[in-house]
Amino acid sequence: MTIVRHGQSVADVTFAGAHARGVAAHGLTGRDADVELSPLGWQQADPGRTR
Repeated sequence: MTIVRHGQSVADVTFAGAHARGVAAHGLTGRDADVELSPLGWQQADPGRTR
């Protein structure tokens, strides 16, 4: 069995910010798969990272 979890994306951060401001327009376009990871997301996705 393999379990995969992606890290936080820039979209996650952007959507949360828009929600916090009470607006629906977040400004992102394009495919979800093309959105980069946030700095935290890169840390989360690092397989060598220890907890």
